[in-house]
Parts: sequence; C-alpha cells; structure tokens
Amino acid sequence: VQDEAGGLWKNQNNVVWVDPYRKEVRDYNLDVAEAAARAGFDEVQFDYIRFPSDGDTKRCRYSRVDHSTATSAALIDEFLGDARRRLNALGVGMSVAVFGLTTTAHDDMGIGQSITKMTQRVDAVSPMMYPSHYAKGEYGLASPNNEPYKIISWGLRDAKRRLGGADKLRPYLQDFSLGVKYGPAQVRAQLRAARRQGVDSWILWNPLNRYTWEALKPFTDAELTPIPGEDDAPAKAPAKPRPAKPAPEPAKASTTTAPAPDAPAAPETPEAPAAPAALPDDQTLEKAQDKEDAPEKEEL
Repeated sequence: VQDEAGGLWKNQNNVVWVDPYRKEVRDYNLDVAEAAARAGFDEVQFDYIRFPSDGDTKRCRYSRVDHSTATSAALIDEFLGDARRRLNALGVGMSVAVFGLTTTAHDDMGIGQSITKMTQRVDAVSPMMYPSHYAKGEYGLASPNNEPYKIISWGLRDAKRRLGGADKLRPYLQDFSLGVKYGPAQVRAQLRAARRQGVDSWILWNPLNRYTWEALKPFTDAELTPIPGEDDAPAKAPAKPRPAKPAPEPAKASTTTAPAPDAPAAPETPEAPAAPAALPDDQTLEKAQDKEDAPEKEEL
C-alpha cells in the first residue's frame, strides 16, 4: 500500500501493508493455505483478512484507483471464493477471523469486512469479541471491558440475527488482561453468555498461551438460570440537543452600493463511516499480560 505523498504507507506502529488488490498477494496467501492443507491440517483460518484500519488510512493509495468500501468488500468475497474452491478440492475446512463489531455494524467498517457475505463462503466465522477492544460507550456501556457478559451476549445476539442462526458462529473470547484484570469470573462470564445465546463453539485467546483452566469447569443448571434484566437490549443513547441558532442581526443602513448576492451554499458532504478504533497488536497485548502476571515485589 502506497502513501499519497509517495513511498510506503505505514500505520501508527510503523507497519506496512501489502496491497490486497494485487493478484500476486492473493495468490501467495492461497498457496500458503493449500500448502497447509497438503501438510495435514484439516482447517485453514484466514486472519487479518481485511484492509488497513489503524493509522491515517485516508492516505492509503492502492493499485485500484477507484478503491471504495464496495470494491474492498467485493475483493474479499472474491478471494474467499477462490480459497473455497482450492480447499474444497483437498477436503479441508475454511474459516475466517473478523473484527468483533462486524456482528453489529451496518457497513464494512471501512476495512472490507461484511460478516454476512463472508460467512456464506466459510464453515465457521470467528468474530474477535474481546471486551477490552470495544470503545467506551459501545452498546451504551460506560466501560465495556468491565461488562464481559453483556458484550458477548449482545454481540452474539446481533450476529445470530444477521446470520440467521448460530450454526457457523465460533467467537474468539478474551482470556488476557488489558486495562482490567481478567480471571476466572470474567472468562466464565463470556462462556456463560455464549452458552445462553446457543453458541457452544468458541476459542479462548491469550497472546502468551496462559489460559485460565479453572474457568472451564462445566456449568451447573443454577449458573445458567437467567438473571432478570441481564439479556435486555442495550439502552439507546439519548439524542444530543442541537444548539439554537442565534437570531440574525438587524440590517444596517448603508449609503454604499449593495453587494451582489452570495452564491448558494454548497451542500454539506456526508461524513464517511468512522474507522474502527485502533486495536492493540500482539506485542502490546503480550507486554500487558506480562505486567499483569509479574509477581509483586516484596517491600523491604
């Protein structure tokens, strides 16, 4: 991906991206997937199957000059169609990992990910529904990171409505700490939400492979009993009042020649969809997890 000023475009972590429109880029990824299938893996999951999101993406320049949300979503759909044909021939399953908010967003989030279209091409879809990655105010929650049950419950509810059921849903759930300490209670709250939404297949994620095994014990009937209000739809944020327009100043008498009338104002340009919030990379998550896991120093 090129920068509008010339040279390579880089995100805020100084990382460059390959251009998804380049056929050789797509063919390379398909060749890697096929090699994995021939090596004996029974499923290939495509991760980072999207366009750049972190950084000043307005500066991105692609080999396709008419790049848009429509062309990016169509390209990903085309890529998955090609992958499906090649992997079907080898009898290997296929899945994708997508942004968590694709379960609720009404557009491609500016990255080409349409969960509805993508799910039609694969055997399983894994929205990365880490509560720590949801911005404050999402779903009307002041601190989504402190609401693991609600984030997973509401996100999966929206996903089921969009996909027509839970058959292909296999979400990534958070088993790491980032901003809020996550332990058995927080991990178990996510598992309980998935279970109550009828989603029995999921993947826990921890960047250092340190998993909370005590969270994986079977649920009792009492634990699965609904708590009044916990599954209610999120409250809608109240509409912001518009400031009143100031009254026009009275016209002043003038002896000079009246100026020509102003040209009509140009119509306002609608705002582009907001890009998803920048997500922490694996190195950031690993440092955060190491900090959480580090033993406290004894005072001398």
